[in-house]
Amino acid sequence: MEIETFWRLPEVERRTGLRRAYIYQQARLGNFPRPLKIGVRASAWRASEIVGWIESRIAAAGSSKDESRKGQGTQRESHGGRRGDYAARQSNKADGAERGTDD
Repeated sequence: MEIETFWRLPEVERRTGLRRAYIYQQARLGNFPRPLKIGVRASAWRASEIVGWIESRIAAAGSSKDESRKGQGTQRESHGGRRGDYAARQSNKADGAERGTDD
């Protein structure tokens, strides 16, 4: 038998990056796990439910990215192969600055 871990609100906020009001709003709407009453004035969430919710969000984000990229080339191709030009320009500027001080 596995013992269930519970997280209080500060830990849920830290793990999800969401704030109290949004967490409770989404729980009311059924879009987020509902807290359990663990005392008269205390609530907590099952850690497994929060982790499952996070994983489902990651999976949903991954599938939407896959859908939006269909028919497109790689990032390098979509930018005309110019990825990294900024770094090259910065390097050239630094080289020019070094040459300017030696004159």
